[in-house]
Formats: sequence, structure tokens, C-alpha cells
Amino acid sequence: MRRWRLRAVAWLALPLALAASGSAHAGADCALPQSVGSDCKAAADADAGALPEGLLAALRAAGIPAAALSLRVTGGDGRLRLDYRSGEVRAVGSLIKLFTTLAALDLLGPDFRFHTDLLAEPLAGPLPVWQLSLRGGGDPGLRYADLVHLLRAARAAGVEQVAPVVHVDRSRFAGLPGQTSGVTPEPGHVGVTPPSALLLEQSAVQLLLPARRRGQVLVDPPFPLKVSARTDADDAAPCPGNWPQGLQLRSAEPATAPAAGAPADAPQLVLEGLWPTACPETSVLRAPLSDAAYLDLALATGASSVGWTAQLHGVEQPAPALARVSLRQDSRPLAELVRDINKFSNNVMARTLFLALAAESGELPATPAAADRVIRRWLDTAGLHFPELAFENGSGLSHLERTTAAHLEQLLKYALTTAVSPEFVASLPIPGADGSLRTRFRDLAQARRLRLKSGGLDGVRSLAGYVLGRDGRIGTLVFVVNDAHAEAATPAMAAVLEWILRE
Repeated sequence: MRRWRLRAVAWLALPLALAASGSAHAGADCALPQSVGSDCKAAADADAGALPEGLLAALRAAGIPAAALSLRVTGGDGRLRLDYRSGEVRAVGSLIKLFTTLAALDLLGPDFRFHTDLLAEPLAGPLPVWQLSLRGGGDPGLRYADLVHLLRAARAAGVEQVAPVVHVDRSRFAGLPGQTSGVTPEPGHVGVTPPSALLLEQSAVQLLLPARRRGQVLVDPPFPLKVSARTDADDAAPCPGNWPQGLQLRSAEPATAPAAGAPADAPQLVLEGLWPTACPETSVLRAPLSDAAYLDLALATGASSVGWTAQLHGVEQPAPALARVSLRQDSRPLAELVRDINKFSNNVMARTLFLALAAESGELPATPAAADRVIRRWLDTAGLHFPELAFENGSGLSHLERTTAAHLEQLLKYALTTAVSPEFVASLPIPGADGSLRTRFRDLAQARRLRLKSGGLDGVRSLAGYVLGRDGRIGTLVFVVNDAHAEAATPAMAAVLEWILRE
């Protein structure tokens, strides 16, 4: 983290000229794929002459009309290099995370920490039995180790015997549905886990898959269950390049016999999909359980690890304001949480942070509408007025979350004027090196001059961030495509990046 901070500070210590945002091009509204008709295409083609030929060729090869593109590039000298349909309102995918994370850093500070509380009160009776209450504070990065630390601290504080029912208080956030409009949830996929004020490990387990299918599938956190593999094996087939993304993990049917070594009442999981024997050892995250079932497993496992005999499980109930024993677990600093969100495009953490912004502003219980108000007030205070900006969950995992390339550029420029610019810049991936861009743009020369956030939904591909010029000044880039063939836009993105780095 220290190395990243120093790099970011080095960038920001260099001269910087900020360009004023340009006005949108005139012409038909071509933001939506279904609106790309002959009039829209003609207007776009007329404007497209100034675009780099390599970009135009890549768009043609992908079957993406120029009308589907918004592009804005500003040099470190403040000069507008490219401005193509940057005023079109478009779905931008995970670029919405830039609003959520920058607002959080600017409003709360990079050293801010969320809190999770464990309270214990002795119950009336002849035996010293304690009632535990667990209160969520909206920590986007709450870990199983954090829960165990709280349980160990309670044991050290004299809590020897506990009641099996743990009161679980998630009331800091309003209980809401998933709110991911236009996105079809993939069963067990971590990215669609709903946010919660007390969400442990994003309700996900990491599966360690042994090489050549030899050995047992291991699970982390170390919950008392095993995974039954019902996968398709092929001794002759090569390992697919995108493996193990196609593997699905689900809860077994009630009639399924417990896996060996697991308690009879523990949830049983079944791994399904293609698993060729040629595949090497790897790991994959999956979220097959509800957050309540996941927390029950964590409580039972954690209680056993600290020496309690009670089989703990949670029941939704408000925690008391005061208790005989009151313990608090701090989150990691906000700057580290934001780095995880932006580097790895973590939707669950972003949606949790979005609601946490509302809660920390005093709007309780937190709702997406309240978080929307908090961010808009922050933007207004910064002098950024984006009337078209639309939020649903703060992560970009929604086709309703929309803005313009021109306004994204203004946000990026504003970020460089804030006290949290080192942390914000350091949170963005380096193409070909780390995070969600680790395997992309590897052939791009001088990729380390880039700090970029990407976004992707069905019909949406986007890229935005900073470019360190040869003269030591920082420019900005925003690239957004909304089209049925958007998934083929990577070569067009690469063409733009190559053109920028040559300039």
C-alpha cells in the first residue's frame, strides 16, 4: 500500500492543467442500442472522421456502429484531444463505482473505519449463561477472522457459557431486494449477493480445486462441510482458458446424504459443470448460501474454535444499546476497502459502501434513495451538477445506472484536486498488471502509465481513468460503448489506448 501511495503522490506532484468540459455533440440520441437507426448512424458517421483510424477499424470489425460510442480524451496540458458524442447518456457499468468510492473517500476520509459490535448480557437463571448480540455497522469487508476475533475477546472477557441463539442486528440498512435492473443473476455468483449491514465474507466460500481432479475440494473459511463434485470429466480435453468460471456451486437437495466428515445438519454443497483432468490446481469464489445461512455456519464454527459447546445460530433481533460486555471490531481503513472495490470491481462491497454512505450521514435505516441524496449533495458542494446521473445500487450492476462520458471526465478531474487523490488514483487497476485488468492489454507498450477502471454488462463496455503523459502531466480518458456487440469492444479500447500513448 505504501508503494502505491508513493506512486500516486509522484503523479500528483507533477504539473496539471484541467480542461473545461466540452459540450455534447449535436445529433440524434444514440445512447441506447435499440435507437441506432439510419439517422443516428448518419449523424455519427459525419462526426466520426476525427477518430483514429485504428479505432474505426476495430469498431467495424466488431460490428459496433460509431453511434454506440462515447469517447472523451484530454491531455495533461488541458487540451481536448478527442470528444466524440461525450454528452450522450449511457449505461456505464462499473464506472459508477468511481462516484461511490470517491464520495466515500472525500466524505469519510481514507482512514475511516466501520465498526461491528458484539454485546453479551448475562441471562437470569441459576447458571451463568450469556446472551450474545451481534450488531452490523456496514463494514464492506467484514471477514470470518473478524468474527472469530470478537468471539475470542468475549471468551477472554469471562463469557464462558452462551445461549445458542445469537441476536443479529442488521437494522442499520433497510432490508431491500437485490436491485440490479436488467442483470440476470447467475446462481451462486458472488457479484449478485445483496448488501447487508452485517455481511460476512460476502457470503462466499473459496473452493480450492486440486490439480487433475486428484484429491478433495477444500473450502475456506474452514466450515464443517465438504463439497460433492458432480462434474463432467474429459481426460482428452484441454483445460478451457476461462476455467473454472463455468463451474456452479449450489446447495444439495435435502435428500442428499451428508458429505463425509460433515455434521448431519450442515448444508451440503454440490459442484457442477465441466472439470477436465488437464486443469491445474486453482481456486474460485462462489456464494451458494443466503447471508443468514452463511452467518449461522460462521457462528457455529467460530464458537467451536473458541471452546464454546453451544451450537450458535442467529435470529434477527435488535441489539441492546448497552450490555455488561461490549466489544468492537474495526474494519480495515477505508482506503484499503476502496482499493479492493476498484481494483477488483467488487460489486457487493460497492453496494454495501453505497448504503454505508447514507448510514454514516445519519439517514437510518440506509436505503439506495438516501445514498443517492448523499452523493448528489456531495457533487453539488463540489460544483458538479449532473442532472442525468442515475443510481440504483452504486456499483454499476444495473442498466439503470447511467451518466455521460463528459461528466465522468469532470469527476476524474475533480478527484485530482482533492486531498484523497493519492488513495483514489492508487485504487485503479494497471492494465496487464493487477486487479480486473491483470490479463487485459498485456501487449500494450507503456501500460504502467495508465490507471484505469473498466466496466461491463450485457450490451455495455466502458473504460475510464488517467494517463501519465511523457511530459509528466496527467490526462484523462473515458470510453463507453452501448451496443448488442459491446463485448467485442476490447480491440477498440486497445486502439484508443495505443493512440493516446503514442501522442
